[in-house]
Amino acid sequence: MLQEGYARKTLSVYVSAADYLFDQLVVEGLLSIGYADGVRLHLANKEIYKKQSSRLPRFPKNGEAERMIDAVIGDNEPSPRQERNVALVFFLYSTGCRIDEAVKLNIGNLDMAERSAVVIGKGDKQRRVWYSADAADAINSYINAHGFHDSNIPLFLRHDRGAGRKAKRISTATGRNVVARIAILAGLEKSKFTPHYFRHNFAIKMLRATHDLALVQDLMGHVNPTSTRVYAKIYPEDLRDAHHEVFD
Repeated sequence: MLQEGYARKTLSVYVSAADYLFDQLVVEGLLSIGYADGVRLHLANKEIYKKQSSRLPRFPKNGEAERMIDAVIGDNEPSPRQERNVALVFFLYSTGCRIDEAVKLNIGNLDMAERSAVVIGKGDKQRRVWYSADAADAINSYINAHGFHDSNIPLFLRHDRGAGRKAKRISTATGRNVVARIAILAGLEKSKFTPHYFRHNFAIKMLRATHDLALVQDLMGHVNPTSTRVYAKIYPEDLRDAHHEVFD
C-alpha cells in the first residue's frame, strides 16, 4: 500500500512498476484474473493519482518572498551580475512568471511604458504580464549596466567567463541557482525556496487582494481554473473570516 507524501513522479514510477509486474505474472501464467479484477486495478490506480494530486502545493510562508527581495538588494555580486539578479528576482516576484518564461524573454518583449511583457507559457501560448515599478527600475539599471539595448537581445544574460562579451541567454538552471543563492542569504532553506515559489506567492497575494479567481487565472496563464483554485485553500483563515462575516 503506497503511503501519502510521495512526489507525483515517484508515485508514477512505483505504480508503473507494479503494473508491469502484474502484467508479467499474467503473461507467464502465474496469475489468473478476470475482467472485474482488471477494472478494480484500473480504478485503484486512478484513486491513487487523485489523492496525490489533491494535496496542497508547498508555498512560501508569509514574509519569505519579501526576505528574498531584501537579500538580493543587499548582495554584493560583481556588476552586471548583481543588477541581473535584482532584476530577475523583482520580475519573478511581481509577475508570477515561471522561470522558463522569464529566461525566454528578449528586451523587445517588454513594453517599458506600460511595464508589461509578453511571455510564452505552456503549450506555446502567449500572455501579457505586468511588473512593478521596482522591477522596471531594476530592469533599466541592469540594461544600462551591461550595455546591450537591441530588442532581440535576451533580457537576462550570462555574465561568466564562457560568455565573454557576447549576449548569451541564461538557462533555467542558472535562474534556479540565482534563487538558491539568494535563499541562503535570506536565511531560508535553498531546497525549499525555488523560482516557482515566487509564482505561488504572486497567486496568493493577487487572490487575497482581488478575490477574483478568473482574473488571477488569466494572470497566471492557467488553462484549468482548478489549478488556480488551490490557492484559495492556502490560508484557512480566509475561509474562516468569510464564514464569520456571513453567519456571525
